[in-house]
Amino acid sequence: MGRREIASALGFSIGELDAMAAAQPSLAAALARAEDEAWAWWAGLPRRAFAARAKFSLFAWREAMCVRFGEEPDPEPPREPPARFEFPDNGTTRGRPNGYLVDDDDEENENNDDEDDENDDDSPYEEDEHG
Repeated sequence: MGRREIASALGFSIGELDAMAAAQPSLAAALARAEDEAWAWWAGLPRRAFAARAKFSLFAWREAMCVRFGEEPDPEPPREPPARFEFPDNGTTRGRPNGYLVDDDDEENENNDDEDDENDDDSPYEEDEHG
């Protein structure tokens, strides 16, 4: 049980319980022992769930531990960018680097747009010296 649960079970407010603990060292020691027992119970929960072969969410448990005992969870580690794969065309129509397919109607426009392709910013790919 946490301090608030203990105070509620005894019929006191948390402020009253803290005032009594400040005045009585034995009560303060008992509350400290209760906090240690609560931490031990929560810390042993994953091991007991594993031994019982029960489903257990480590993420939810970790978040509950952080909330209950006042620790900040670590930020999510940065993820690596997705890989880019180049597949051979194998005789199929290859799309432009911006993802649009080349249509028969676009062949005329494609010849007119050659000088503008170098300044085309909507392409997610960088072109090397081989095109």
